[in-house]
Amino acid sequence: MAEAIVSFLAEEILKKVVSIAAQDLGLAFRGFKRELKRLERTFTMIQTVLRDADRRLVEEEAVRLWLIKLKDVAYDTDDMLDELAYESLKREMETRNIAMNKVCEFLSVSNPFAFRLKMAYRIRKINQTLDEISRDKERFQFIAGAMVTAPDYREGRETSSIIYDSTTIVGRDDDKSKIVDLLISLNNQEIVSVISIVGMAGLGKTTLAKLVYNDDLVMINFDLKMWVCVSDDFNVKRLHREIIESATGARCDILNLDTIERELQDKLRGKRFLLVLDDVWNEDGEKWEHLKMSLRSTAGRGSKVLVTTRNNNVASIMGALCVHNLVGLSDEDCWFIFKQRAFGNAGAVETPTLVSIGREIVKKCKGVPLAVKSMGGLMQSMKDEDEWVSIQNNEIWDLPEHQSGILPALKLSYDHLPSHLKQCFAYCSIFPKDWKFEKEMLVQMWIAEGFLQPSKGKKQMEDIANEYFKHLFSNSFFQDEEKNRFEDIKTCRMHDLVHDLARFVSGFACSVMELGRVEDISSIRHLSLVSGDHTTTVLRTLLKAKRLRTLISQGTLLSTKVFNSMLLKFKYLRVLDLSETGIDELPSSISKMKHLRYLDVSRNNIEALPESMTGLHNLQTLKVEMSTKLPKETRKLINLRHLVITASFLVLTRWASVSMEMPIGIGRLSCLQTLSQYIVGKDSGRGIGELQNLPLRGELSISGLENVRNGEDAKIANLKGKPNLHTLKLWWGSDPINYSDHGDVLEGLEPHPNLKCLEIYSFNGLEFPRWMMSGLLLKNLVEITLWSCNKCENVPTLGQFPSLKILSLVNMETVKYIGNDFYGNGSGMAFPSLKKLCLSWMENLVEWSEMAVFTSFPCLEELAVEGCIKLRTMPSRFPSLKKLHLKGTTSLMLKSAAMHLDSFPALEELRVGEFSDEPESFPTEFGVIVQQLMSLQRLEILGWANLRSLPQELQQLIRLQEFRICNCSFVALPEWVGNLASLQSLRVYCCNNLMYLPEGMRRLTNLQRMWLEKCPVLTERCSKDTGEEWEKVAHIPKILHLN
Repeated sequence: MAEAIVSFLAEEILKKVVSIAAQDLGLAFRGFKRELKRLERTFTMIQTVLRDADRRLVEEEAVRLWLIKLKDVAYDTDDMLDELAYESLKREMETRNIAMNKVCEFLSVSNPFAFRLKMAYRIRKINQTLDEISRDKERFQFIAGAMVTAPDYREGRETSSIIYDSTTIVGRDDDKSKIVDLLISLNNQEIVSVISIVGMAGLGKTTLAKLVYNDDLVMINFDLKMWVCVSDDFNVKRLHREIIESATGARCDILNLDTIERELQDKLRGKRFLLVLDDVWNEDGEKWEHLKMSLRSTAGRGSKVLVTTRNNNVASIMGALCVHNLVGLSDEDCWFIFKQRAFGNAGAVETPTLVSIGREIVKKCKGVPLAVKSMGGLMQSMKDEDEWVSIQNNEIWDLPEHQSGILPALKLSYDHLPSHLKQCFAYCSIFPKDWKFEKEMLVQMWIAEGFLQPSKGKKQMEDIANEYFKHLFSNSFFQDEEKNRFEDIKTCRMHDLVHDLARFVSGFACSVMELGRVEDISSIRHLSLVSGDHTTTVLRTLLKAKRLRTLISQGTLLSTKVFNSMLLKFKYLRVLDLSETGIDELPSSISKMKHLRYLDVSRNNIEALPESMTGLHNLQTLKVEMSTKLPKETRKLINLRHLVITASFLVLTRWASVSMEMPIGIGRLSCLQTLSQYIVGKDSGRGIGELQNLPLRGELSISGLENVRNGEDAKIANLKGKPNLHTLKLWWGSDPINYSDHGDVLEGLEPHPNLKCLEIYSFNGLEFPRWMMSGLLLKNLVEITLWSCNKCENVPTLGQFPSLKILSLVNMETVKYIGNDFYGNGSGMAFPSLKKLCLSWMENLVEWSEMAVFTSFPCLEELAVEGCIKLRTMPSRFPSLKKLHLKGTTSLMLKSAAMHLDSFPALEELRVGEFSDEPESFPTEFGVIVQQLMSLQRLEILGWANLRSLPQELQQLIRLQEFRICNCSFVALPEWVGNLASLQSLRVYCCNNLMYLPEGMRRLTNLQRMWLEKCPVLTERCSKDTGEEWEKVAHIPKILHLN
């Protein structure tokens, strides 16, 4: 465990020694290079015994202390070498600026002679310590070069298909049914299909596979069943042999691979088989293809391979047609397992107190059956209440590994990681449990800490770090992922037990300091503070951690005095997150943090960053609020890779219309990968041309485009030459003195074909550019937003964009008609991939016509038409539509749409009302047609002042589950509401006159929730026990009153 950190540091140190030795640093003190060579030699020698030392550290305390000492000196060595590299970079900057005849205050060298003496002393001191460590190494008699391999988990982890007592397995009936259904029904025309069960260690993948394997339906539907535990040894010859043995029940001693393959083919000939491959780790596609060819060559159609794995990549490589992601058990199912073990078989006596404590222990297990079983078994031997309390208040990782049960299972995944990934994984323990990781933030921190192995090709560090993340995610170290609109992972969490493992393997170099808890953190290298206003005592303790490399104080309130003290103490920081800490300034002394590579001061009220911070030559990531003024000489941050300027949408719209400036010369930041916001200025060095040579990726928002004079100037930005940009937002301000031709400028801002999202705001050109009129130029575009483009009378031709999924047209004041030009002149179909379409506040839109010739919107699932107060007609054919919102249109528009509602066979949600002409009732056609929407599950009626009643035909919606009624003036809900037998949720809001509920409410036995919001009269009448309407709603489990 400690070996991974020390080994990684040793590798990095050796690289830096070689690099520094090759440079002329002007550090010509006597014997400097000799000391460097000595350093290199010692680390090379020590590195050869780290594996053996790690093997012995658990049982030998002296070895553990030796590794800790080695780890500390390795960190110190890395700090010293980093400072030497910084000095080299600083001198390079001095030379460059002297050549340019520029005076750079921030580069003034304090005292070169003093620095040389300081470095001489430090390297000699480190070498002396290393000599002592090396002498101790001899005393331990480590085995040099010993490759201590991971235990043979295949041997110890071997599984079988037998279930000795299926009645003891709980909580997996639904999972079992789904997989059985897949095995029986999924693609039986294929010869061999693969289905995969994926989940983290301990969830019960093997147990679930056993349940499926022994199911009666499975037995009937397959001629032959076989079970093989694969584990981490995907040896093709071995697997052939074990499949034969499982099929025949007899030992197979054939050694020749060709003969084994023929034997297997004979056994499978013409048979529809089920093969379970349990605990698969293999990511070598060629090995799987070899085995698959043998399986399918003679098999009968409809054969299935059921794979269990922790790794989504394995399922993908094996071509799984369906992946069943296994999740944790419910608290009640876990309690059943725990109770059977803890209180059964002469266990503890089941008292109310122990039951209460036991349930809390079960919650800590987070639904992982293996953890529950382990804890239940542990508690069985504990009879006293105090013993139970002690376990309740301890973390699972506090238990020795061999007793905890869950740690060995999780550690198997960890042991398969290379050292640099082990370092990345261990680092995650710096965050509190249940923390929602932002992937982008995490990979930037990994880069800042120097955890990445250099690429042999031309890959950027960000690409390598993302590969690291994917590897950890695919091995179930992360879960609960949230994806962005491009289906890329944006955030995720770490299971508590995985977090325990991360903390365990970090050797406690990472820590979370909790509010009110003071502990010795002097040896901690990476630290986060839990949200809260920390006491003086806690902060005094914090200042003792002088060797910190990471400090995350996100959301923790800090005074200016405390913060200044921190900066003076923590001079080795690589990562500093001060977001949302309440600080209002950064002191000029921040320039002394020469190792700093990641700085987040966003969500604070900092007016301006100090000019001195431009001396942070190592800084790679800087995150600030849009209202924070950047240093004038920001261009001197030569290693800056990510400049993230955060802002809300409201701030952005305001920013686009006020005079704000970017620092001069942003274009000189040649490493800059992320520039989330850029405002074009009128001065030299602030123009759009600054973007020309920046290798930007991700999202770019450009404001102040009214300051770009013409299309030729716009082309200088070279947006077309930025293949790694996925999102582009273009903003024009409302400056009345407008020198630019908007149309010509937008033409010059043509992006690269890889762009996925395009948003255009306040564009005042008369026409959209040619590059927006052809789907062939931007064939990867997934989302388009056009907002307040008020001079354009026609929407662009967007129907031929093959990948477009989301389209929003908002506040297009001069557009009156949407016709054939919108769809395009191509053949086949228009908007082939569009899933979501929004037309909002297009106040002069009168007609949206059907496409005349060919099919359109085959995949559209969501349609919102809101605030289009003059719109009379819209298309009628949306075969995949699931959600329809019609708000703030005319009743004539609803009448037109209602005539075609039966053309929406998949409609699940309907939201209608707030008609601009305020009729007294819904159009008759609406009631007649809506009752035919048999798939409708959610209905929202948005009333208006003149509305007197609801269409009685709504009572025919027998599958309706959610019903919302808003802003209606009648005093009673109609009696037919009681006929909505499937209704589970009823929400009534802003109905000031409503007094009575129907008697039929008593019949709504499936109704689980009722919200009454801003309905003062009805709320009073539904008061529990005392209200006149209470008896009608007393059976509803959850009633909420919101006023």
